[in-house]
Amino acid sequence: MTLTFDEFKYGTHAAYKQHTRNTGITEFVELPGRGHSLVIDHGWEEVALTALEFIRKHDPTK
Repeated sequence: MTLTFDEFKYGTHAAYKQHTRNTGITEFVELPGRGHSLVIDHGWEEVALTALEFIRKHDPTK
């Protein structure tokens, strides 16, 4: 999973493209209104829930 925010799209698009070559599941998620410290800034709960949903969606033990 590649998470990005409003002000940093270029680098994450390149990272996402590189990771799509892997055999694992890759998704690109844009979180508008977030800054560089998206996991510790205000609204971090939405970031955490987004990551948790990805894990639950792709859980191989289900």
